[in-house]
Amino acid sequence: MVAAGSRGASRDSSNFIPAVGNFSVQYNFTSASAAVSFLNDPGYLGHSLFTEPKWSKDMTPAAVFVGAMLGMLLMGRLGDTLGRTRALQVTLSLTVLGALIPACAAGSSDIVYGTVLFGRLVLGVGVGGIYPLSAVSSAEGCHEGSAKGKHVAQAFFFQTVGQVAPYLVAM
Repeated sequence: MVAAGSRGASRDSSNFIPAVGNFSVQYNFTSASAAVSFLNDPGYLGHSLFTEPKWSKDMTPAAVFVGAMLGMLLMGRLGDTLGRTRALQVTLSLTVLGALIPACAAGSSDIVYGTVLFGRLVLGVGVGGIYPLSAVSSAEGCHEGSAKGKHVAQAFFFQTVGQVAPYLVAM
């Protein structure tokens, strides 16, 4: 049984998952954009891996952002119905799945770019869902009212690290 008054002594929840989620958002936005450019860059391997189809030039870069808008709307609502933690697990799973789908792309240029487009859409839904859920999770994890903003800011700071990391990995 919990003694009365011991609630104030409880520690804040970890900010690790919201921070990693926010790192993932920017890492995936940045690296997914770079990966598409490598597919048809003749200077990368001395020849182009795949010729980008005309339909793909505008659709592929936009897919991750369309997915992110859908993810923000759908996953925020999912967090209200399933619970924040479970919905955050779903969004992180979608993010991993969306990052893996393009790795399975094989075949003609149309099939490869179609697979990449679909993967970017799934990735977008995942990373878009991280925005509302990680903010709420981070704020709810801090029991001291005056420190909630700082707690959320610390989690969202990792987007900056996530934006720089793909370039460091590529070095």
